[in-house]
Amino acid sequence: MRPFFLTLLLLGPCIAWTSSQASDAAGFSSSYTDLSKDCKWRFKATEMKDGQDNSLVCRGHGGYGLQIDPSAKYSALHVALQGTDFSSPEAPFLKDPQKGMVEWRTADGKPFAVIVRSLELDKQGEAIGERLAVIGLKGFESLQESVKTQGNPRANEQARGLADAAYSRIRRSAP
Repeated sequence: MRPFFLTLLLLGPCIAWTSSQASDAAGFSSSYTDLSKDCKWRFKATEMKDGQDNSLVCRGHGGYGLQIDPSAKYSALHVALQGTDFSSPEAPFLKDPQKGMVEWRTADGKPFAVIVRSLELDKQGEAIGERLAVIGLKGFESLQESVKTQGNPRANEQARGLADAAYSRIRRSAP
């Protein structure tokens, strides 16, 4: 009997740790918004006033939506819960507002981050490359990461890994 109890005593914490790690990782998945298909202009051309800017409004996931504000040079992408102002701590800049995908990273079906290919800008606002911006949603606002894409065939996998690790870290530190 003693070897059994000794084994249980030694393995118990490992079993508990493994199951908690599995529950952290359980349920991660992605859904996507296709910017070429899932977006529409906020106003029709006939509804626009002289000098008024138009925005693209895009289908989101889990109660979130997207708004893309085009400008002469680049377009800013904003994420928000539907029915609230479109703002995010860091608005990624897109080269073409009607091309590409926005990845909604979810845990157990609830979105906690978006991953989007965006421009990397220098201090003067000139594009110097591309990156995958990883941006945390409500409750995960501290998640602001990026992964360089040039010469990096694993960029998407790395961006998902950053998002998932941040989700687990933030959940463990929550009261």
